[in-house]
Amino acid sequence: MNRNAFGLPDTSSEEKNVTATLPIIELDPLKGRPTVEVIFGQAHLGTYRVFLWDAQGKNPEPIGHGNNIDDVLDDFSAPRDPGALDKTILSYEAIVQAAEPREGQLYSLTITVRQQGKVCTGGVIQETGTFNDVKSIIGFRRFES
Repeated sequence: MNRNAFGLPDTSSEEKNVTATLPIIELDPLKGRPTVEVIFGQAHLGTYRVFLWDAQGKNPEPIGHGNNIDDVLDDFSAPRDPGALDKTILSYEAIVQAAEPREGQLYSLTITVRQQGKVCTGGVIQETGTFNDVKSIIGFRRFES
């Protein structure tokens, strides 16, 4: 076993498969492309980006972005059919900002993945809590079909 400069086992070259432990969103291969909806709650300002990564957690592809300030619906379709999404990774990044900074304010972010209008198993992602001014939210899910 190789050791690093501190005498500890060197694991820098080992392939790590953290994607195997991600929460799963189940897709039905017969129901068509999934849609993703993003909703910010508690009357705060929010912006987001959603990416699709390959099964190895590489090659991110932006598939959605937006905010809750404009009049554009925050609902979009995945770029591929369910069979081609199997084992791929969905990631989301969001920033929530309070209209006025103040301690203990509530925030919420809900991301819902649907197929043909029905929520997929594991397809509701909810992030809630308290914050004072700005909150950053990042998460990952794995598709299985």
